[in-house]
Amino acid sequence: MSRSQLAPGVEVVAVDGRGLAVRTPDGEFFRVNTGRADADALRSRLTGADLPGTDRELDRLVAAFAEAGYLTEDDTSAEDGTPTAGTAPAAWPAGRRHVLLLGDPALTEPLARLLRAAGAAPRAGTPGEDIAPDVAAVVWCLDGPVPPGLWDDADRLPERGVAWQRCHARAGRP
Repeated sequence: MSRSQLAPGVEVVAVDGRGLAVRTPDGEFFRVNTGRADADALRSRLTGADLPGTDRELDRLVAAFAEAGYLTEDDTSAEDGTPTAGTAPAAWPAGRRHVLLLGDPALTEPLARLLRAAGAAPRAGTPGEDIAPDVAAVVWCLDGPVPPGLWDDADRLPERGVAWQRCHARAGRP
């Protein structure tokens, strides 16, 4: 049987009081109109969960994600349901493996685990350090408000061919 999985770079997120949104591989966010379908059930289906029964509305929404190119198929066609050969994620590009992670370990450590699982070679760094020539990307995560000017130097990294992603979570989250 084939089971849907979100494509690399695609994420479905719950937006407080507004339902679901999809983040595309290009970094754009789009609102997801779930209609009568249960949003949690849709998120489960889109991340590969097998849900009992059939729900035509969920099937329609999953098909729309597939048509938009936001899903890949995880072939679990072995009789016992275990994944068959060839279902591993695509290898991380060798020339872009090195990712420097800055900021709060509560945010960067889980990110590092996900990056390693995808084939990247993340390492923790410190703000202000010289960026090694083999670093392809810098991700700086803060758990709270961003002080003015903190990211000014990092905003110039793309001029040097280094991808740069910043994020912050609001303090006091559960």
